[in-house]
Amino acid sequence: MPLNRAAVVKYAEEHWFTPCDDHILLSYIKGQVNVETERNRLKAQGKLPGSGWKAVIIPDIDNQNRLVDGKERGCFIRSNPLGEEIIAPAKPSELQGKFDIVPFYRMPGEHDGLVDCAHYVSRCLTAGGVKINQPGVGELVHEIRKRPDTRTLGLEVKLAQGQRIMSTGIMKNGDLIAYVHEDPKTHKRGYSHSALYMGFDAKHKVHRMTCHTVARFREFFQNDSWNITDEPDWRFTLVHFSDEPHPTLPKPIRMEVTVSGTTETYEFRSNGIVVRSRAALPHLAFGSRPDDNGYWFSRGLGVFVFWPKSGQVARFGFTSVNDIHGAQATVDGHNATFRELSN
Repeated sequence: MPLNRAAVVKYAEEHWFTPCDDHILLSYIKGQVNVETERNRLKAQGKLPGSGWKAVIIPDIDNQNRLVDGKERGCFIRSNPLGEEIIAPAKPSELQGKFDIVPFYRMPGEHDGLVDCAHYVSRCLTAGGVKINQPGVGELVHEIRKRPDTRTLGLEVKLAQGQRIMSTGIMKNGDLIAYVHEDPKTHKRGYSHSALYMGFDAKHKVHRMTCHTVARFREFFQNDSWNITDEPDWRFTLVHFSDEPHPTLPKPIRMEVTVSGTTETYEFRSNGIVVRSRAALPHLAFGSRPDDNGYWFSRGLGVFVFWPKSGQVARFGFTSVNDIHGAQATVDGHNATFRELSN
C-alpha cells in the first residue's frame, strides 16, 4: 500500500505543535512524558481549573519574555483575552491572541530536553498507512531505507548536494529528511534529528519541512527551510517513498556520459535501478563500488539520475521521445555529453 501523503500532511497540520495522538512526548530525562498523566497531576494541584485546556509545544522564554534559542516547553493553554501572548517568530492562527499558559514540561538543560522527532515522524507516517514506531533517529532511518518502496536519493550528503536533489522535484510531501551531525573535533558522524518534507514554498522560494522538538511546520515557528542549518558540520539523508510506477525496460540501456573530462557508463535497468562503471577503473564491474549504485526517474521528457552515496544528480532533458540525440545533459549542474552504447 503506497504512502497516503494527504493523510500525512493532515496529521502534521493537526499535531506539529501538539503532542501526538498517543499523548506521549519523548524526553532525555524521563524517557516518556505522558501528557494525560501531567494533565491529571496539574488538575489535582488546582492549576488547570475548569475546562478547555489544550496541550501544546511552544517556544520557551526567559524571565524577561525573550525567546530562548532552540528551547521549548510543553504547556496547557486556554484562550483568555486577559492572559499572555505566545512568543514565537511566526505563529499559526490557532495560537494568535492571548492565553492562560501552564507549563507541564520545560527543557532545563543542554542535553535533557524533549527528543520527540523520530516519534513524531513515526506517527505521521503511520497515519499515512506506513506503520512505523521508532523512537530513535538512526533506527528510524534504517527501517525506512530498507523498505522496498523507498529510494534513498542522498545518503549523508552535504548541503549543496541536498539542494540539488531538492531542486529536481522528486521529493514529495511525507518523504524523510534525516540530519547527520559531524563533530568538528572527532569527525564522527551520527543521526541526531529527523523531519518530513512538506513541499516547495513558492512565495518564499524555499523547500519546507515539519518536525517535533523543535516544533516546526512549513514556515511556523522558526520560518526554517528544509535544511534548518547551514553549518558545515551537518549532512543530510533524503529518502523518497517511491509511489510512482517504476519503468520496465526490455533490456538494460547503457549510456556513456562525459563531464569535465571524466567518462562514465550508466546502465539503466528496470524498476528504476541504475549502476555505473568508470573509464578510469575498467577492471571493476558495473555497480561494484557503493557510490556506483543509484536510481533513475522519468519525468515527462526528462530523466533524473541520483547517486546516493556521492549525492550526484544527473539530468537528461529530451526534446522528443524519438530523438535521444536532441537531449541536453548535466551532472551536478555541469554540462555533459553522452551517447548510447550498443549492448
